[in-house]
Amino acid sequence: MESNVFVSSSDGVDASIVPQPPRKPEPYECCGTGCIPCVMDIYEEELWQYEKDLKAWQAKNDVAQLIDAPLKAT
Repeated sequence: MESNVFVSSSDGVDASIVPQPPRKPEPYECCGTGCIPCVMDIYEEELWQYEKDLKAWQAKNDVAQLIDAPLKAT
């Protein structure tokens, strides 16, 4: 299963790349025997990281728009 990794100088989120949600495993991908880690556990961790990265990306891009706005108005 792929994980989304974004590289930046300070907070780990590249402002030019929109974070993508992880792929949710199909029901058949979980064997139901309590594997550690379960594919569903991995998905939950990746989903948490995605939501964190998305919030950081949104915040970074909101700031970038505020900085660029005065330049575009002139």
